[in-house]
Amino acid sequence: MISFRKGWFYSLCFALTLLFVAVGHVSAQQIFGRIFGTVTDATGGAVQNAKVTITDQNKGTEFVVNTNESGNYERGQLIPGAYSVAVEAPGFAKQQFKDIPVQVDNAARVDSALQPGNVSETVEVTAAAPTLQTDRADVSTTFSSRQLVDIPSLGRNAQAFQLLTPGSVKIGSFAHASSEDPQGSAQVQVNGQHFSGTGFQLDGTENQDPILGIVVINPNIDALNEQKISSQDYDAEFGYAGSGIQNASTKSGTNDFHFTAFEYFRNNSPGFTTFARDPFSEPNGAPPFKWNQFGGSIGSRIIKDKLFFFADAELIRQRQTGSVLTTVPTLAARSGDFSGYLRPLVNAPLVQDTAGNTIPLQQNMIFDPTTGNPNTGVGRLAFAGNRIPASRLTPQALAILQYFPLPNAPGNTGASYLSNYVGSGSIAYDANK
Repeated sequence: MISFRKGWFYSLCFALTLLFVAVGHVSAQQIFGRIFGTVTDATGGAVQNAKVTITDQNKGTEFVVNTNESGNYERGQLIPGAYSVAVEAPGFAKQQFKDIPVQVDNAARVDSALQPGNVSETVEVTAAAPTLQTDRADVSTTFSSRQLVDIPSLGRNAQAFQLLTPGSVKIGSFAHASSEDPQGSAQVQVNGQHFSGTGFQLDGTENQDPILGIVVINPNIDALNEQKISSQDYDAEFGYAGSGIQNASTKSGTNDFHFTAFEYFRNNSPGFTTFARDPFSEPNGAPPFKWNQFGGSIGSRIIKDKLFFFADAELIRQRQTGSVLTTVPTLAARSGDFSGYLRPLVNAPLVQDTAGNTIPLQQNMIFDPTTGNPNTGVGRLAFAGNRIPASRLTPQALAILQYFPLPNAPGNTGASYLSNYVGSGSIAYDANK
């Protein structure tokens, strides 16, 4: 029992340590915005201990801070959106600022010059956007939720908005296969750097595939509150990225009920053609194709000013004809005879086969793994005639081969076992977000 209690105690301590580390890590990520400024009187002197109330206009949540001895105040960890700022101090009329935009990984400056008066009086001030960003030096482009929805985007691809920033160009000669990139990530070079040099953040979480270098989750555009793309001089915490940072922030519910719905539809069925045909390769019209991309979002409050919900969905259904030229095992190879796969090599060394013959090494030659040194493979013997005995073929392999079609094409010149099968059919692509 003592051992169990000690193990439980250490496990709890370890879990709490991970929690604190995780919280500290999340707090450091620039997934929020902030408001800061200076409060002065009519003469320009600092107003100490003034009460500054920052309110999310959509959620009604409030944050109260006080100015320091220099009249400065700051509030971070603000979810991007529109905010109001109320400043009040004894002997001064209250000042109210509205529609202050707060953006992800950015700061809004709101300075207040209080006028003498009754504290019950409220003076509404129209704040002008600053002409120069003084708190940071990054070069970035920020897309609002409205811009993300309104700007045309093929396939509603949020990551592809990177192409609308200066210094960005899509790689035309390379793209990941759809099987490893179902999210439709585009390979984009920023400032001449490799596409994997761009980092992706989703609500402060690392969103980049460490192997492929592409975005992992390509969010539904209707779910995005904002997307900031920085290409130069971004914060040091993003130093792992060599060419830019794409920082996406998702929406959350508000006090008001909101919903969206969308459908992107392309159809090339007979009698419903929306495609133009290529007169050189498609004399009878473009091949059948259907693309249906639909979904929406919904959000509101559960408890006013306190608890909210938001949900979104995006479904994709694509159907199109397609063809493939590929390689399948030959009829002889299915019984272990790979003699037709041998190709001579120039200045090839001599090797021994299982029949005791000395023969030159050839391309695609198969060696018996049960011979020679089991650790290094030195001294292994080639199968005589490049034929694997039927007794060495496993039932599992033979069962799998039953699902492969037989060759129906002549294959490549000099290597008929390559590109020996042609097939056509319907390509189906379904995705649910």
